[in-house]
Amino acid sequence: MTPFGTAPTGARLQSATDLVEAAKDQAKTVFGQVMFLVAVTLGFAAAGAWLGRDIGRGAAFGCWAISFALIIGMGFVRKQNGLSLTMLFALGLFLGLSVGPALNYYTSIQGGHTLVAQAAGGTALLVGGLGAAGWMTRRDLAGWAKSLMIATVVLFIGGIALIFIGGSTAHLAFSIIGLIIFSAWTIYDFNRLRRAHPDEVVFIAVGIFLDIFNIFWFLLNILGMSRD
Repeated sequence: MTPFGTAPTGARLQSATDLVEAAKDQAKTVFGQVMFLVAVTLGFAAAGAWLGRDIGRGAAFGCWAISFALIIGMGFVRKQNGLSLTMLFALGLFLGLSVGPALNYYTSIQGGHTLVAQAAGGTALLVGGLGAAGWMTRRDLAGWAKSLMIATVVLFIGGIALIFIGGSTAHLAFSIIGLIIFSAWTIYDFNRLRRAHPDEVVFIAVGIFLDIFNIFWFLLNILGMSRD
């Protein structure tokens, strides 16, 4: 006979098992939703890169500025799923437009298509490996966020400085450092995805999309400069 107000041990164990299974099912569902949104956003980015292949430098910079504004703006509307989703796809499109001329340059040089294919393949392998590491890590990596954000801000400032004073060696070092930083972001974001609530689907998709986009771009720059 059990004390009043308590459940038998077997019932408590079954309840705990059900909660664990429900959490696993939710994690799988959220994972699928996030990766679907990431894939669609990458499609918008690819379309933007194709549409923007012949735009001028000023227009490309304007598209980049819009992308930056969208990233900041999404932080204020994260609970408005419809608007957040629209802004996510717009982010993919405008980021694609912003790199369209540079990507067109790479594909126009001798062996450029091979470089792009190598960067895409390397990105898939790197994101797959790092993402698996972040997902499988049981420890909550939320403590990484502050350091990664500081590193990203410093990288952003360094990128602006390179526009005016950078040489080829500085650009190569910048790309390598950027690759390292966004590799760490990838581990962090997939670790966060493992624990995500369904309301966070769009917000996490933004992070993973940016990880993939930046890793691809830094890899492409590294491969291009290494070849030179």
